[in-house]
Amino acid sequence: MGRLTGKVAIISGAARGIGQSVAETFHAEGATVLAGDILPPSSPSDGVDWTELDVAQEDAWRTVVDRVEADYGRLDVLVNNAGISPDPPLILAGGELWLAGCGAAADMSRGQG
Repeated sequence: MGRLTGKVAIISGAARGIGQSVAETFHAEGATVLAGDILPPSSPSDGVDWTELDVAQEDAWRTVVDRVEADYGRLDVLVNNAGISPDPPLILAGGELWLAGCGAAADMSRGQG
């Protein structure tokens, strides 16, 4: 039994690199993982569910969180790994893009205990 058995995770920026490694490690530790990115995975990981996710689009976050709720009934972990380069820079935009993903996940996780 892994350290994450029974947990459900969304991992953004999971097509390659750190995000892909996190997704694979979470799965190996027993988590149900929905990995997302705007790019297709460089090499699909067995047991990791995949979805297209543009983290700069609030509607895309809502779609992914709704899918997790419908498919798995809960969300325990959000790894917001994707990198974005908005114009204007995120620090000048007031953080709305960062909050889009966190807000959608928080809406679902309220009341899960």
